[in-house]
Amino acid sequence: MPHHTTAPNTPSPPLTAPDSGLPDARTQKRVIIVLFASQVLSGLGLAAGTTVAALLVQDMLHSTALAGLSSGLLTAGSALAAIAVGRLSQARGRRPGLAAGYLVGAFGAAGVIAAAVTNSPALLFVALFLYGAGTAVNLQARYAGVDLAAPAHRARAISTVLVATTLGGVAGPALAGPTGDLADALGLPSLTGLFVIATVAFTLAALVLMIWLAVEAGRGVVHAFIPQSHRPGAEAEADFGDVKVRLAGEQVTCFVFAMRLSYSGKAVHRVFASCGQEAFLEGHVHALSVLGGVPTGKVRYDNLRSAVSRVLSSRSRVENERWTAFRSHFGIEAAYCLPGIEGAHEKGGVEGQIGWFRRNHMVPVPEVVSLAELNAMIERWDEEDERRRIGSRPRPVSEYFAVERPLLQPLPDEPFETGRLFSLRVDRFSQISVRTNRYSVPVRLIGRTVRAMLHAAELVVYDGQLEVARHERLIAKGQARLDLDHYLEALVRKPGAFPGATALEQARGFGREVHARP
Repeated sequence: MPHHTTAPNTPSPPLTAPDSGLPDARTQKRVIIVLFASQVLSGLGLAAGTTVAALLVQDMLHSTALAGLSSGLLTAGSALAAIAVGRLSQARGRRPGLAAGYLVGAFGAAGVIAAAVTNSPALLFVALFLYGAGTAVNLQARYAGVDLAAPAHRARAISTVLVATTLGGVAGPALAGPTGDLADALGLPSLTGLFVIATVAFTLAALVLMIWLAVEAGRGVVHAFIPQSHRPGAEAEADFGDVKVRLAGEQVTCFVFAMRLSYSGKAVHRVFASCGQEAFLEGHVHALSVLGGVPTGKVRYDNLRSAVSRVLSSRSRVENERWTAFRSHFGIEAAYCLPGIEGAHEKGGVEGQIGWFRRNHMVPVPEVVSLAELNAMIERWDEEDERRRIGSRPRPVSEYFAVERPLLQPLPDEPFETGRLFSLRVDRFSQISVRTNRYSVPVRLIGRTVRAMLHAAELVVYDGQLEVARHERLIAKGQARLDLDHYLEALVRKPGAFPGATALEQARGFGREVHARP
């Protein structure tokens, strides 16, 4: 197309999208094999020591009542080690964390041997406490395989490592006899033979992890960020962000809708009192009108309720019917980010744009009489922002947008009604209730049914085809907007109600001079 020959050579500002971070099948298989070997060894060491720990305590203290101390010490050591190993793994990765835990367990097993040789109960208690670290590491090691496994294979990975622990646990007690002979040959108490095996097994388990476990498994799933390039006119992102506004003397929280073209970086903003569906649709109408067309490819969104009724899977959605009708009318192809934190970077362009907009235009907090006044200011800001350069790009946004605008698909000829229509009965106070708030209508309509069209910024009430009331939409819940003119007919008949009328107080609050006739 001729437009491509005039397009600037610089690609769109890099956006980031999370990579899965999962290595190839070969690396995953290697991790499982290494973990299997280390778990067999650690399971052997753990079962070997715990089998005779109680017997050692009983033999050394000459008391069967205190033999249970061994289990308590092992449990306490395991709990403390779980915290320490977890923190080390988080800071340095699973590989050094698990290896350090196994080495502490080996040191504890060696300490048990030394305590038995020197007949020192105090040393025995400390050694059993350290030996408990092997239990914590044995439990945590099985999850290292899950770090690198694909979601569909995670159950198999953890079960494979768990089987390895079982094999070691079964083999440990069976070695009680041969290891007793080994201890006698080494001149050690016969009950320490299994702790000799535990010392060697834990040490080997640490070495296996340090030497052969893939570095990737030590750090969990790696989240890589991939630079993105975008074709002119093809993609955009849209989102809401909250902003502080001093509105009519009161500071309130409002919501800015932003749509950003991914190629040029051209952004359009509009502030609303809420981020409901009316604001969502009106924000689109305004943005597409300013841009002069609709992106030919995908527009990325969060899973906001204005568009999505239900999330079925990572990419499958049940859309809100009204949103489906709207985007079909304009020809918008919606793409939804992954739910939760995993999808946080999939539309980083517009999120970064909203942050930039806040810092550069909403600080200090703007003071306006109405949102219409603020939006008029924002339209000027958006035009001025086209002169800025994004990052290291050699040309301003306006030049990239000049290339992109002709490539957008044209807007539909027919307008789309973005407001929501309600059929409501007027109560005896000459009011109608819309979304928890109340609005007045002329008193002659009491008891009748009227139609109310709720827009993002205002409410328009019709009696048949005749417009009978128009109110600025209320921001907070449980409020009332009353027009004094709607009550004049009734106040003529009940002049005593005039001084305390709520509509009168609101009229004075808006600065109207109201005088009662004598």
